[in-house]
This record gives sequence, C-alpha cells and structure tokens, in this order.
Amino acid sequence: MSQAQNSHHTINEHGKALRIKISSSIGEEHLKTSFLSFVSSAIQKEAKGVLIDNHELNHHISPHFQAWAQQNLELPLFHAGVDKIAIVHPNDANFFNLIAKNDTKRRRYFSTAEEAQAWLDA
Repeated sequence: MSQAQNSHHTINEHGKALRIKISSSIGEEHLKTSFLSFVSSAIQKEAKGVLIDNHELNHHISPHFQAWAQQNLELPLFHAGVDKIAIVHPNDANFFNLIAKNDTKRRRYFSTAEEAQAWLDA
C-alpha cells in the first residue's frame, strides 16, 4: 500500500482502489484542490474503486459544492474507468443512499470506511 499526504488529505492505495481521507479543518476551496489532485492520481493509477472518507469532515457541504463534485469528481472518475465510488458520511449515509438518483449501483454511501472498503472489494 502506498500513501501520499498533505495537511488537508491523505491518499492511500489499497489494491486497485484509491482512498482519500479528508481532514476536519479543510474549507471548500482546499477541498476542491484536494479532490482534483485525487482524481488525477486515481486516473493515473487506473483505479477501479475509489473511497472518499469524509468521516472527519465536520461541516456542511453546500449544494453548490455537491454539484461541483459530481461534475469534477464523479463524472471524470467514471469516464476514466472507475467502477465504484464509496463515500463515507457517518451521520447521513442512509439518507444519501435514499436520495441518490444517478449511478446508485456504482456510488454508495457508508457509515464506516470498513463497510465502504468491503463493498469496493466485493
């Protein structure tokens, strides 16, 4: 397993899956920069699965950012050959799974990183 880290996020490789763990102190602009770097790494490494660990993120993600993430994170990853995106959102995982409309077979929300990794590995 290889790992890259900066003050706002950590990227780990787990087989053909790539994981980004977001720090609690990160604002939306730094989050965008971190995600763009992560997308680039995932595409370069030809990842088949992606785990986005928001477990430590303790602020609300705006609807504007959610739309940005779909256009700049999810779509490029799916177009590059990523089969699954697992998102750890401990407080609202069930809610997000209920309201998710697109790519629900390829994108799921989980309460823990362990559940998310098990789904990616299946």
